[in-house]
Amino acid sequence: MPRSRVSQNWSPPVTVRFKRSVTGMQEPSPSQSKGFEKAHRGSHVQRGRLVHDTLELPSRIARHSAEQYAQLNVAPPTAMEVAERFSTLVLPTSVNNPMVELLKPFWSSAKLQQEFKASRQALDSRMRVGSLLGLKTGDGQLVFPAFQFIRDTKGGLKVRPGVIDMLKIVRTSEGYEPWTFATLLRTPAPEREDLTPIEWMRDSDQDQRALRDLALRWVHEWSR
Repeated sequence: MPRSRVSQNWSPPVTVRFKRSVTGMQEPSPSQSKGFEKAHRGSHVQRGRLVHDTLELPSRIARHSAEQYAQLNVAPPTAMEVAERFSTLVLPTSVNNPMVELLKPFWSSAKLQQEFKASRQALDSRMRVGSLLGLKTGDGQLVFPAFQFIRDTKGGLKVRPGVIDMLKIVRTSEGYEPWTFATLLRTPAPEREDLTPIEWMRDSDQDQRALRDLALRWVHEWSR
């Protein structure tokens, strides 16, 4: 049964805490700005080295494997086969990012197209009508939190009905932001026995209609 009173350890909703942290920020001084620019240049160089090292490892494996394929007189993987396999991998977009840690793992568009047997345009259409949650990263990638998916009795992939119900309520509201919504799905809700909405969805004994009330409460908070 849901609790009748709020826990003493209740803290403001994530969206409220986000707003407070943003309003409390100050513009950096000129010296700080120069420091940021220098750090950015350094991080760009470091990223280039890391990307090179990351891609060099599979290159070495491919060169080694090519010798084995040649010895066995077997055709190696084609460039298309290699591209299809790597396109389903999504590396974290930020190191030590609490939001990424909370929401991972993610699926890529290519992986989801393969699972749904659908085009990229079909995925875009599903996101527009609120039947799929997609998140755009800082570098422009579109990723999909895996926690929103379940398998049906035949092994097919589908989005949790509870996610769809909540998404259709919040997606057109003022202040809606996909990353914030995804974070709230994985954040314990005091009014729902301190379970996250995703945990609530997994519990068949819970009244799933209660999640609609929670989504409406978020919409009300965002509109303040």
